[in-house]
Amino acid sequence: MAAHDLIILGDVANNTNDAIFEGTLRQALRTALDESPWLNILSDVSFASIRKKTGQPPAAALRDEVVRAVCRQTHGVAFVSGSIDRYRTGFVISLKLADCLSGQTLAEEQRMASRKAKIVDVLGGAVRRLREKIGEPHDSVQRFSTPLSQATTSSFAALKAWSLGLKALREKGAVAAVPLLSTAVKLEPGFATATYDLGIAYRNAGEEGRARDLFTAAFALRQRASTRKRSRHCSPVSQLRHGGL
Repeated sequence: MAAHDLIILGDVANNTNDAIFEGTLRQALRTALDESPWLNILSDVSFASIRKKTGQPPAAALRDEVVRAVCRQTHGVAFVSGSIDRYRTGFVISLKLADCLSGQTLAEEQRMASRKAKIVDVLGGAVRRLREKIGEPHDSVQRFSTPLSQATTSSFAALKAWSLGLKALREKGAVAAVPLLSTAVKLEPGFATATYDLGIAYRNAGEEGRARDLFTAAFALRQRASTRKRSRHCSPVSQLRHGGL
């Protein structure tokens, strides 16, 4: 693959019996992939828009064939998907990059997490290795590789509330998203990215004062964000200038 080839993000299938993983790890996976300046990941807003145009219901499972259909519509080169499975007392995280047209696997990575608390950072490690296998230079991977629990959170309750909040923001609007994003921030007060996203939701709802306070708080927490988001998102000046999703 070449730098900036368009990649579509699929799902991280939950093959465990734990509902906390449903839809949660996909957002963490996006955060890890978005840290790379070498990769070009289709935004969730664009992804949802294309699914709507092709008649796919928003709640439909993101099976590989669904993702490949979006991939073809956008002239993407490849898609990333994954899974989480139980293995004895731990978990197995699997990721793959596959060709949009043929579905052939181009690169894959698998990691073990000995316990639930380690899953987020194990996923982050798997993404770093996958980035190298895709062709991203080692120096770039090293420079843009914040531990994923630092860039997001190790709290699955907060991670799930954040994921649901972003989904609500895209599909239902700011008013529906605020309670969910607020829950994420309450569960993990140091969650910089969720704090930023809550500011976006309040701004989209017309509550500029609350948005300003949250952007300032996100800036203060910028060391708890990914390398790229520290400069790209966690600045109150840039958010008040640009705002929105």
